[in-house]
Amino acid sequence: MNILMVGPSIKLQGGVATVVSNYLNSKLSESFNIKYIPTVDGDKKIGKAFAAVKAYIIILLNLIFNNIDIVHVHMASRGSFYRKSLIICLASLFNKKIVIHLHGAQFNEFYHMESNDNEKRKITNILNKADVIIALSNKWKEDLTKITKAKIVVIHNSVNCCKHNMYKVNSKNIIFLGRVDERKGAFDLIEVSKNIFKKYPRYNLLLCGDGDLKKVKSFIDGMDLAEHVKALGWISGKEKDDIMKDAVINILPSYNEGLPMSVLEAMGCGIPTIASNVGGIPDVIKDNINGFLIIPGDKINLEEKICKLLENEELRISMSDLAFKTVSGKFNINTNIAEVENLYNFLIN
Repeated sequence: MNILMVGPSIKLQGGVATVVSNYLNSKLSESFNIKYIPTVDGDKKIGKAFAAVKAYIIILLNLIFNNIDIVHVHMASRGSFYRKSLIICLASLFNKKIVIHLHGAQFNEFYHMESNDNEKRKITNILNKADVIIALSNKWKEDLTKITKAKIVVIHNSVNCCKHNMYKVNSKNIIFLGRVDERKGAFDLIEVSKNIFKKYPRYNLLLCGDGDLKKVKSFIDGMDLAEHVKALGWISGKEKDDIMKDAVINILPSYNEGLPMSVLEAMGCGIPTIASNVGGIPDVIKDNINGFLIIPGDKINLEEKICKLLENEELRISMSDLAFKTVSGKFNINTNIAEVENLYNFLIN
């Protein structure tokens, strides 16, 4: 079976690139003949435009000359959605099976708040061309059923889990994994940490992700937190592994999300996690059981949950154990790949 898969370059930073990389380096590539074509290869507008035009040409040639069975499109919102719309129209023109894999954390905002009635109709028309839409969570599926008649299935993101729970209960580092910006709640966390470190001076906060780091460091300095809060920038490979092996808590107080890879990665390492009850996060974290859920922007509750974990070693151990079991069971890469394989076979057979 020939699969034409489309998405961002796997060299880029971010959750979607990680998902795609996991697919391409799994047994999915052994079971199916996957041709992957990146439509974005950098942040600059000229680079994006060049990559998109190049991708359109390659995709068109594949649709004409190769026996493509399924076109699997990874897309988000805004520019990503419109760039991929042409690809979906081409695939539909050639009567190919179409899978839209929707990743955009802000898709609801994009559709309901930023798009006029004409734009909403265009978005719905594109979604309706899909044979199947993959939603990252049950909540997303519920939202999508209101704007498209296409078949929708839930396939959660997944990670390669550690073989064993490596959590160190007495570690000193609180970690944040993701883009360090307002949407991810990074500044809320920095603000809350001022009181945290007055009570618990032995701990530090490591902000691991890209973003406007100059602005972030200025905010940290303004809060007089430079001794305890470090903005490390994007981390990967051994550096990321080492940081996660020495983390006491993971925190992601986002205002909107899909199903963040950082939450799965942290819980897959047994790190107790505090995250917002948005997007697909409640599909993974069961409040007060294998982690804590908070309301976005509720800094008082965020501080309370951090203190509760730092003060209670037994609670950290219990949540670590259940977090690891949750992700290594339901959200491991093998489960995810099996679901995608079944979807491909369903579409063809």
